[in-house]
Amino acid sequence: MNDHKIVTRVAVLWKDEEGIIHSVVNPGADMVLDDMKDIAQARFELAGQAKAPVMVDIREIHSVERDARMYMAGPEGEKATSALAFIIKSKVGEILGNVFINFNKPGFPTRMFTTEEEALDWLRGYI
Repeated sequence: MNDHKIVTRVAVLWKDEEGIIHSVVNPGADMVLDDMKDIAQARFELAGQAKAPVMVDIREIHSVERDARMYMAGPEGEKATSALAFIIKSKVGEILGNVFINFNKPGFPTRMFTTEEEALDWLRGYI
């Protein structure tokens, strides 16, 4: 794991040796628009002002406000994201992932996985 971590109100982010950005959402987090803006800025900083694959661990998330999802699926979220993999374990995560993929329609490939290994294998194709 990289020594450079960025901590926001709702998540911890870092970039690994392969160039994949990891984002672990805090247990019970309720994400609002300002949180997503902070996360998008952190991704952009970690990606070196370029695009990188991103793995988002939402296994313990509580909710994401509609405006926050729309923001991350739009141009600001796309600035630093070549592909996005959600790690889920609950119905809440599955529902949030499906809403993001099917209704917010991000401009980058997005999939859901139940293990980090599967997500990382898929993301390596977008480095």
